[in-house]
Amino acid sequence: MFVLDTEGVGKSSPISKKNRLLVDFYAVYDDSESAVPDGCIELDDEDVLGLPVKNEIPLEKFVRQFGNRLEMNFGDWYLLLKKSKPLQEVANVCK
Repeated sequence: MFVLDTEGVGKSSPISKKNRLLVDFYAVYDDSESAVPDGCIELDDEDVLGLPVKNEIPLEKFVRQFGNRLEMNFGDWYLLLKKSKPLQEVANVCK
């Protein structure tokens, strides 16, 4: 299982018990938000699978495709995931 952010950035190896996903939390206030993480949680593949999914969208619609860097990130992930599973199976996203 791979996890991507909205810019198509993520680890190049699957999330697992040994390769956990680190998720930082930032405080948000009425007029500002924290510049540094206020906390962090580690998730393995089973934890991520247990998260509620609000909707499913295709990978190509999830990753914003503007600017050279973002297009390259999308292209890299597309090729990697195309080798392993159908894109519909890997594009489950919490929004």
